[in-house]
Amino acid sequence: MGGSGTAGQDHRGKCKTVCVKELVCCFEIPAIIITDNGTQFTGRSFTKLCKDLNIKLLHIVVSHPQINGQIEVTNRTILKGLKTRLQDARGQWVDALPNVLWAYRTTERTPTGETSYNLCYGTKAIIPVDIGVPSPRVSNFNLEKNDEALRDNLDLVPEVREEAALRAAVYQQRTARYYNRKMRP
Repeated sequence: MGGSGTAGQDHRGKCKTVCVKELVCCFEIPAIIITDNGTQFTGRSFTKLCKDLNIKLLHIVVSHPQINGQIEVTNRTILKGLKTRLQDARGQWVDALPNVLWAYRTTERTPTGETSYNLCYGTKAIIPVDIGVPSPRVSNFNLEKNDEALRDNLDLVPEVREEAALRAAVYQQRTARYYNRKMRP
């Protein structure tokens, strides 16, 4: 039961499980998934899942070193969150990943001044504790006003994203100035 497959096969199976939990169950079946050429995405298990769900699977090679750096920073942050949460129970990362991703998506990023959730959906996330414990935001919820506010927020998403991009550019310039000042004699 527990030791018949290799570590690589187990890793690919977990990737399939996370894909179903994070994409299909939370949103809907995507038309396309774009991935790198990692073995977890090119293996039979994941490829079969995509074929069974009629998902077009595209593999790309990232050719921009800056993007690789940003991805590595994000991955490092997520791994740090997993390690903090799991400590010695490393095999349980599949169960902990949704909570770590939720924390990452709802935490304001210094360069943009926004959460990735807000940049994606145009609204602030309601954290699970707000649903269970009465808060002004939940207690004063009105479906009609909420729908209207969501429509208004969606109209503002491009502006919010543009402002976040400007803040990120300013942050990058500030970081570069600091780095250059420290590196030059």
